[in-house]
Amino acid sequence: MMTGDYNMSENERTEFRQKLREGLKRSRYKLIREKALRNENIIEGDYKGGTIEVPARKLLKDLYNEEIHL
Repeated sequence: MMTGDYNMSENERTEFRQKLREGLKRSRYKLIREKALRNENIIEGDYKGGTIEVPARKLLKDLYNEEIHL
């Protein structure tokens, strides 16, 4: 069993959530950009619980206003 105090203050929890969201945003951008460079698709969840396949270049343009020209 681990010992120690692992309780986080509200400020620490808020900071942790913010850092987590920022990391996820960066990771998603990187994934979409790398897939767009390879002209691949991304599988996304839809609002009905299903999945859809979307060209990464379209997502890059729609979400980040960035285009890949090869």
